[in-house]
Amino acid sequence: MISRTSAGGLFILALLVGCGPRLRSTTAADKAVVEPPVAKLTLHFDAAKLDENHKYKEGGKFTVAGLFFKAGQPEEATVNVTLAEQAGKVTRGYDVELENLGGAQAKVEMWDGGFLTISIPDKGAPAPLFETSNESIKAVGVPLAGGQGSESTCYFAKEVLDGQLRFALCELQSQEPRLAFVDAVGTAAEAEAPPAAPSPETPAPAATPAN
Repeated sequence: MISRTSAGGLFILALLVGCGPRLRSTTAADKAVVEPPVAKLTLHFDAAKLDENHKYKEGGKFTVAGLFFKAGQPEEATVNVTLAEQAGKVTRGYDVELENLGGAQAKVEMWDGGFLTISIPDKGAPAPLFETSNESIKAVGVPLAGGQGSESTCYFAKEVLDGQLRFALCELQSQEPRLAFVDAVGTAAEAEAPPAAPSPETPAPAATPAN
């Protein structure tokens, strides 16, 4: 069941159940597993690739420290940057390379006060597994580069990072959610967590058109 309200032109989605078999709330058994430290992300990028709005103006790569850990040791992650134009507007994709992160884990504080734990299998294809500490997570629909006009549902980390980026778990409406970075929206105040979606017992208010 998905409840929708309008907020600044974006749709806030209350995900009342897990999104596919990989996203689930943490159980007592999970807590017995050694968890990585809570992520404190640091980006290392070429400032010459940023435009006057502090957004990426061209494709390339940058690296992220403080996100993934393997056997207690930090593992630097590489992110590929791609640009696409949709309806005359540029969108940016920032996708994490997973090939060299087998056996690594990450724990990220999310914008709804919960924590997302990510595990990258050390064998086979690098398809990450996800767990969330919240039974009902909050996510938002945003356009992603190459999405051909459709929105992707993303669950965002709490902090806005250098380059005005947010770490996110996206494409929750599919069976294969993916890790990505997404351009932060608006000012710092506007980029904070949106209002909580109505509970299942409370009818959703009528949608208000964006200004």
